[in-house]
Amino acid sequence: RGSLSDGDAVFVAGGKGNAHPSSAPETEVWIGQVWWLGPNPPLRESDEASKAALQDKSLKCARLSCSLASSEVVGIEVGALAFLRHRSWLAGGLQHGNSSLALIWDLSEPGSIKLLRELNFYLDLSGLNCMALAQERLGPESPSQSRPRPSPRPRANSKGQLKGVRSADERVTMLACSGKGSRIVVHDIRLGLANFSFDIRSYEEKQTGTSRHATITVLRFSENLKLLAAGDTGGCVHLFSLSKTSRRPQRKLCLQGRVCSLFLKDEHLDRAVCIRDADEIVRSKSRMQAALVNRPKMSVLAAGDSTAKQEFVVYDLSSPSLEFLLPALQLEAYQEKNDLRTQLELMPTLVHQRLLLQEYGWSLLHLCAACGLVQAAKLLVRMSASPLVLDTSGLNAIDVALEHREFGMAEELLLTLTEQVSGEQAHTSVRTKGKHPVADVLPVQHTALSHTVVRCLHYGVTSLPDFLDTACCGVPRVDDESVVLPVRAALGDHELNLQAYGAPIFRHVPELQDLVPEFKVERNTPERPAEVRVWFLRGILDHEVGLVPALKEEGQDDIMRTKFAHVVLQYKWRGGAKNLFRRELAIYLAYMSCFAGWCKAGRARAEVAMDWQADFRTFAGAFYQSSRVILLIFSGFFVVDEVRQLWFEMKINRIKSPGVMAIITSAKGYFTTWNNLDLARICLVGYAIVWSFFDREGVFLGEGRNLLAFTALVVCSRLVSFLRAFSATGHLVRTLITIFWDIRIFFGLMAMILASFLFAFHLLFDQNLGALAFFETFWFVYQHGMIGEGADAPEGADGDTVSARVLLFGMGLVLLVVMMNFLIAIMGDTYDKVQESAQVAKNLMRLELVYEADIAALAQARSKDEFQPKAYVFTCEGMRNAHGSNERAGQEQGMWEGRVKQVEKAVKRASAKSSAAITEHSMRMEALEEKVLSLESQLVHGQNRIHEALEKLLEMQRHDHQETDLPRQKS
Repeated sequence: RGSLSDGDAVFVAGGKGNAHPSSAPETEVWIGQVWWLGPNPPLRESDEASKAALQDKSLKCARLSCSLASSEVVGIEVGALAFLRHRSWLAGGLQHGNSSLALIWDLSEPGSIKLLRELNFYLDLSGLNCMALAQERLGPESPSQSRPRPSPRPRANSKGQLKGVRSADERVTMLACSGKGSRIVVHDIRLGLANFSFDIRSYEEKQTGTSRHATITVLRFSENLKLLAAGDTGGCVHLFSLSKTSRRPQRKLCLQGRVCSLFLKDEHLDRAVCIRDADEIVRSKSRMQAALVNRPKMSVLAAGDSTAKQEFVVYDLSSPSLEFLLPALQLEAYQEKNDLRTQLELMPTLVHQRLLLQEYGWSLLHLCAACGLVQAAKLLVRMSASPLVLDTSGLNAIDVALEHREFGMAEELLLTLTEQVSGEQAHTSVRTKGKHPVADVLPVQHTALSHTVVRCLHYGVTSLPDFLDTACCGVPRVDDESVVLPVRAALGDHELNLQAYGAPIFRHVPELQDLVPEFKVERNTPERPAEVRVWFLRGILDHEVGLVPALKEEGQDDIMRTKFAHVVLQYKWRGGAKNLFRRELAIYLAYMSCFAGWCKAGRARAEVAMDWQADFRTFAGAFYQSSRVILLIFSGFFVVDEVRQLWFEMKINRIKSPGVMAIITSAKGYFTTWNNLDLARICLVGYAIVWSFFDREGVFLGEGRNLLAFTALVVCSRLVSFLRAFSATGHLVRTLITIFWDIRIFFGLMAMILASFLFAFHLLFDQNLGALAFFETFWFVYQHGMIGEGADAPEGADGDTVSARVLLFGMGLVLLVVMMNFLIAIMGDTYDKVQESAQVAKNLMRLELVYEADIAALAQARSKDEFQPKAYVFTCEGMRNAHGSNERAGQEQGMWEGRVKQVEKAVKRASAKSSAAITEHSMRMEALEEKVLSLESQLVHGQNRIHEALEKLLEMQRHDHQETDLPRQKS
């Protein structure tokens, strides 16, 4: 069924040919019937009513016929029909064996059919079953103008080549045909030649290396004849460009079912109609549930009735719905990403649509992140899908990937964002005018990104350092185009000035004047080039975000090497940790002074009888009693502080991951080096004070002196922890701690060797099992093996025997030569390792102090922070010259960083250059391959056209010979 240009309905039926006997060389073959039904067709009821209506004698009808040679009449059959509505044309495809023939009739006059064109297909189109006819439309026409001009009745020949009188209208008319195979042929009706030939199977073989058996079911042209759409039995819509100058490749849109109809609008697909079978409906539901991570509420998206045998699915491609099209999207990991790219290019609104907005609010990127579809996610990000968009629960795509343990997905998303920002920086000279994937999102997404950074720290995402220093940092925007960012400031070389403000926008307001200091005579600091930056992590300094505990828990060197960590720790240090450190240092110095005075005053009053009234009569006694009370107060204060720190660490970890194991883990994490020293100091000092209440003479003159000696060592050793705050000594403290940690295994091995020689000498000297004899043997072994000095053998032992000398030689060789050099090598490697990342060591020591300050602030239940909540961090850094960043990078490369680190950096630079060169060459090869493919397709088209032209010339020459020979035979 169809309609004509004047609005009349027409019904056409075609089938097997019926020949009428004739004595002429060519036979008239009846191949179909045409009924003109008028503007109100009666075909509205059942099939019987339709048959009765078509048998109505008042309807105008005519027969479709063609002239063929008598040898070609048998087996002729109509395979496909197509209408050209605005010209009232009908195209029919005839199949005879392996040859195909197309005819075009004019149906503009009811009851009369005029044959306009007859065209042979010289390409293999076996089983012709699909056709499309279209003509170029230059502008709006009236129905009367759209009708073709009358033409004389065409002549017939044996092969059906182009003949008859052409219409005066020379607009382009295209006819597309396809058979049971995968080939599509597009002919220009004016010339009678094949302009294009497409093969969907060969295209799939080039793209994927595999092919599937699919038959074209529907063909449609766009109005400007620049696009051809073809649907197949596999649910795919193929889009072909018909422009000679366009290099746009073939595209494939994957749907579900069997495509039965297509609708185009301009050069875009508008709708597609598919038929799905029962098996496809069941697979659709299973794919839906698998794609949505098997969440129960998501099953409501599955469309269709599972009991139905077939269903029609109408895809609205101009305003598509993600919930409806989700089963048809090519999201599985085994599918080609080119198919998904075509789907998203044809339906770009799917990139930003949401699934079940009330329950989840997931975008397509959230879904790919949850399923671990890395290639699909990278494609979505390149098509402007932001990984920072939040769902209903306030989670972005990176959070969803971490929640579903898809750590590779989180890595790729962070890397993709970093590459985007790096690309924008490379191609945009003024960054304030370029697009920034992080800076251009909403403030609420900046706050969520701060929590995302903390989650990535907990999971150890390796691409986070580059993301923090590249994507999360940028030039602040200006609220007025007349405002220019300052480029000079009164700061020293690499001096860093920090401020926190509520918006990432630079304004000329008083509070921002502190960020970029101006030259003042009293400061005597000249102005130099400066760099102003803002970190797009809103509220990263807030306690509830938990950045500092996350940094302390992970302690990754790559994170502590970033400028982001340096900026955050520097701001936290200046904000409140520095004042707390000064206060604690002053308190501890007072505590040490009190302890030293108590020890000296106690020694002076040790021989006097214990009488506190008599003590207050002298200066030494009064100082002794008062210092002892002060030490008790200090000890109580320290005990409360340690208990509070342990409680709040357990509380923080219990909130993060509740359970008994979390409490045990948090309690275990509390026992650091400095906390262990504090606990030992509190216990030793407390025990000595309590002992002094009962036996003052025993503490200061008797056995208590041993206790006081070790107590004084512990109290003074705690001073080392305060050296962490200074830039000149922070990395040295880190080196000391690392050395002790690295040689723990060495000490165990050394103890085993010493125990072996100790047991050997104990047996050789025939000592008893007493503690004194055991100690004398141990001292003999230690003096000879560790120090190398000769010591006398224990009493009653002979150290000059041959066996004793052999053991002494072996002990000296093993302990003094091998083990001591082994210790020196370990300490040297540890020192190199720490020195090559001195800035990391300083940041780690500063992190410990900042963490202690945060614990103290939380313990004191401070309601307000030292800075504005939910703020952005601004930095202004002084440079040596206008190209300070490059110079600083060169200085960092020239600094000594250790042998291993230098080799690693050299390898990284070489690998980066190699990968860049490989990428560039691969891009060039792809461009060359595309050019070769386009030239190859043009060559094939040219060969086909030449072949068809030669065939037509031969047919015309043969026909001319027959016309000249026929009169001679008659005469």
